Amino acid sequence: MRQSRSAWLYACLLLCLVAGCMAPSAYRRARGREPGYKDKKLAARTYEISFGGYNRGESFAKEVITYRGAELAYENNYRYFLIHTLEGEVTKQKASGKAVGVDIKSKIELFKKKPKGVGAWDAYEYLNSTYIPGTEVILSIKKRKVAAAKLRGKSAGKGRK
Repeated sequence: MRQSRSAWLYACLLLCLVAGCMAPSAYRRARGREPGYKDKKLAARTYEISFGGYNRGESFAKEVITYRGAELAYENNYRYFLIHTLEGEVTKQKASGKAVGVDIKSKIELFKKKPKGVGAWDAYEYLNSTYIPGTEVILSIKKRKVAAAKLRGKSAGKGRK
């Protein structure tokens, strides 16, 4: 009886570990070989954003790239951004044959004023109305400004006693 109980617990633990490794990738900056987004500045107003992850499809990767594009525009004091290219692939993992992996990248360009004749995104409108990919949280411009002010207040008070 005791042996079957410990075998059952061991099997449950193993299942939990495997399930944790196969969890869908979240919206976050990639660290090392972990899944997530990466961005690289190519020119003054041009960035390359990539997303690699597990158990996520191409549509989630596009959401991540669009959301990160809006964040980059906001963080760099630009109002609009344009997604120029979108390339990559959705693949099956060789180890399991079941888990879907995605590796997509895009080039974006930032603008102060809305460019004419192209489908540019309004970064402020997008951030104020769109959930963070994979969540039910909207981190609006107002909330971002409050959070930034709190961070500035904490860092300014660190040296004081």
